[in-house]
Amino acid sequence: MSINNCIFTLDDTLIIDSIGSKNDFVTVPYSFGVNSILAHLNTAYYHIHGESFVYPDLAQGIRLTSGSSSWADPGSFTTIIPEDTLTTSQFDLHWVDIYELSDNAEYEIKFYSGASGIESFIGSAITQRNSNFNREGQQPLQIPQQVSGSRISAKLFSDNGSPVTCRIKLVGHYYA
Repeated sequence: MSINNCIFTLDDTLIIDSIGSKNDFVTVPYSFGVNSILAHLNTAYYHIHGESFVYPDLAQGIRLTSGSSSWADPGSFTTIIPEDTLTTSQFDLHWVDIYELSDNAEYEIKFYSGASGIESFIGSAITQRNSNFNREGQQPLQIPQQVSGSRISAKLFSDNGSPVTCRIKLVGHYYA
């Protein structure tokens, strides 16, 4: 372990590899043990202080439709954020605003990332409506950090015996 030669650990990792540079960010997708200390600090800072966004911005939310029976897969994915739309930097989502619930039911929205045909599950949110209670509004959403330009899609599932609909808008933030 030589300070003069910038060797930092017993497995010959250089100090710059362990400490990092001021421009490091955690890699996406995340791989354990390959990111510098500064990458974690920078990413944590922007996770808290990065510019927030609403999507779709200054527009009506995206309508989702469930399958035709209780908890049935609606089949196709609904694109929420098209590919190459959010290109400021890497991003993630923290809230989904769910509104215009069409009928009494329990609603579950599953979110996916990836191009059409190769979508990967990244998170879900729930809400419900009955004759006495309507839980429209923002629900928490926790997803992995996404690469700039990622496509986000969704599917709506419900315990209703027939199709139901809702609208959604997303609230997230950039890592730059």
